[in-house]
Amino acid sequence: VTGGSSGIGKAVAHKLAEAGAITVIVARDKEKLAEAKHEFEADGLQLIAYSADISDYAECDDFVRQVIGARRVGIHARPAPDRFESAEDFDVLSVV
Repeated sequence: VTGGSSGIGKAVAHKLAEAGAITVIVARDKEKLAEAKHEFEADGLQLIAYSADISDYAECDDFVRQVIGARRVGIHARPAPDRFESAEDFDVLSVV
């Protein structure tokens, strides 16, 4: 779940973890990620927290190799950024 260290992303991740899903949260702020992970664990939930800027292709590649690829889960391939007409297009079309 991108943006999983706060707000809607964190709430979605929490519901997924409660339902028993293998849950991964991704965000740029390492401190907020650590806080979120601690909160999940205090609730008896497990998750993987990974710090990355998903707008950076190199960081996305690292994330896929280190976290997603190791678990053999589905991956949504997003188009190149120049194919989007607006930030809203990017947000809508990049959702997994």
